[in-house]
Amino acid sequence: MNLGSAPPPRQPVPLWKQAVRIAPVFFVLGAAMELFMIKTGFYEIVTRKEAERRLERKQELELFRKQAEEARKARAAAAAQASLAERSGEASAVATDSPPVPPASSDRS
Repeated sequence: MNLGSAPPPRQPVPLWKQAVRIAPVFFVLGAAMELFMIKTGFYEIVTRKEAERRLERKQELELFRKQAEEARKARAAAAAQASLAERSGEASAVATDSPPVPPASSDRS
């Protein structure tokens, strides 16, 4: 009996051998989770909620586009109004032989 000697060192098990042993366990676990989610209606609930979110985003986008179009039309109308005012100001200045009044500066320096 040799009490003073140490046991021989263990060789490490290669990773692929460990994976071969563990993979079936995780495969079965994943399949069980999927089956549970199908049986409980998880995917129907998620699909419905995602459809609601998409509809809400679509409505928000339509509202944004409508507001942007209204703002664009308002700017165009204001520009046309300013153009008409400028033209009528030039016409009256020519008729009265007085110099046109320069527009007020919008710079607030």
